Amino acid sequence: MEAYNYAALDDSMDYLYAFFEQDLARCVAENRELIPEGLEYLLAEDSLEDYVWIWLKARGPNSFYQYVMDGGYPEVESRQAYDYRVKEWAIDNPPHVTWFREDGSALPDLPTP
Repeated sequence: MEAYNYAALDDSMDYLYAFFEQDLARCVAENRELIPEGLEYLLAEDSLEDYVWIWLKARGPNSFYQYVMDGGYPEVESRQAYDYRVKEWAIDNPPHVTWFREDGSALPDLPTP
C-alpha cells in the first residue's frame, strides 16, 4: 500500500510546521472551551507530544490528514493509510516528535488560559 508508506515520510513536517504557525493556537483554544473552568489541566496540551497529536487528529489544510489526502493516491487507500498510521502511532510514538527535535525547532508560544 503506497499511501501507507507515503504517510510515514518526513515530507509531512511541512504540514506540521504550517499547522503550528497557523492553526495550533485556534485548535487548543477550541479544545479549552469545552472544559469547565478550573479543569483545563486535564487537557495536557502543553508539550510537543500533545501538539503533534492535536495535528494528527485535526482536519484542515495543514493537518496530517490533509497531507495524506494530498499524496495523489486513491481516496480509499489514503483514508485507510491515515487510519493505520494514527493507530500505529498511538502504540508507538509518531516519528514527527523526533524529527521536530532533530530540526532544533522551538515549540510555539500559546496564550495561557
